[in-house]
Amino acid sequence: MDLSNTIRLGGQALPEGILVKGPKYTVIAYRDKSDEIDFVSLEWNFKFFDYLRKIPLIRGLIAIIETFSLSIKSIFVMAEISDDEFDLDSIYFKLFIGLMFVAVIFLTLGIIIFIPKLTSGFITNYFLLNTSLKVWIELLLRFSIFFFYIFLYRFFEIWEKKNVSVSRS
Repeated sequence: MDLSNTIRLGGQALPEGILVKGPKYTVIAYRDKSDEIDFVSLEWNFKFFDYLRKIPLIRGLIAIIETFSLSIKSIFVMAEISDDEFDLDSIYFKLFIGLMFVAVIFLTLGIIIFIPKLTSGFITNYFLLNTSLKVWIELLLRFSIFFFYIFLYRFFEIWEKKNVSVSRS
């Protein structure tokens, strides 16, 4: 199978539809009030980030920024489709996106960086351990947080599959 001509697609569920993201366009499909499936196409590209995507340490942060921005934008597009009282170009929308982005970054940095660092410092100071053990304790805490996240993700994924009810009409 020749994979040189394949297109990478991604997607997510929205409250009133689905989102499919391609390399250049994003399509939001939804069911309108007359029970027909309609869609909105958005041109969504981050040309500014193309150069930065080649840097290994920054690549993940860029993916978080893109996914978060696209998610918020698509939720507000769906809100505008279902309710015509929302303005995407308003200063409040831009302020909300900015505040949510800052909150996501601080939450991510707090969980991944600061909690293990502060906890390992407390443990080494409280038990009067060697400071070289602080790095190993911090590493162990970061791995524990990571594996706990994977466990929670798998747990909720399995739980959702077991509790799915299918209704046939």
